[in-house]
Amino acid sequence: MNQVSIVGRATKELELRKTQTGKSVLSFTVAVKRTYNRDETDFINCVAWEKTADILAQYGFKGCLLSLSGRIQPSTYDDKDGKKVYKQDIVVENVDILDRKEEKQASTYKPDYKVEDEPQSNPSSPAIDEDELPF
Repeated sequence: MNQVSIVGRATKELELRKTQTGKSVLSFTVAVKRTYNRDETDFINCVAWEKTADILAQYGFKGCLLSLSGRIQPSTYDDKDGKKVYKQDIVVENVDILDRKEEKQASTYKPDYKVEDEPQSNPSSPAIDEDELPF
């Protein structure tokens, strides 16, 4: 069985291309931390086609967390020196985008004031019981 699942982050902006026949294709790389040695990262080449490529191009972005499943597809080509190069890509069949663009933009927001400038809490306001919060 040729089946693979990974979770990682897109290493650059996702750019959609079209083949001569009009099919959507998206080639990208995902950075994946190793399970047992979190200091090491693998960079996995991926290819998505048609509707999957369209969705990734529309909603994905550099640094977004992706959960991918698909199959490994080996290929070969000759480089400029005539040497045979062996390559393996994951052909993405299913994808979940685990980050949204709005969340990414919100998380990088930096206020133009310092923490010391923030107003102090009003000591006369009633305390909030966390058990009463709806979330």
